[in-house]
Amino acid sequence: MIKLYGHEVSGNSYKVRLLLSLLNLEYEWIKVDLMKGEHKSPEFLALNPFGQVPLLVDGDTILADAQSILVSSPESPHYTCTQVSAGMDRSIHVGT
Repeated sequence: MIKLYGHEVSGNSYKVRLLLSLLNLEYEWIKVDLMKGEHKSPEFLALNPFGQVPLLVDGDTILADAQSILVSSPESPHYTCTQVSAGMDRSIHVGT
């Protein structure tokens, strides 16, 4: 199952939560309390040396930047973004 680490007031975390919801992908929300410095804990820094949220973990795939999560990566088994035409149109295809 996808794990999404973030904080509820983070705009970048919100964008990723919205995308996962629009794609109807189940995920586990793991709150990282930024005010308590949890993003700088050794456990979190082991996953993301930059100490930033959001962080998406899906099996062996770790994406540590909102924009990289939004456009995904070629290795993602859940969805890929592909260009529909020579124009700017893009679509998201959800895999099974």
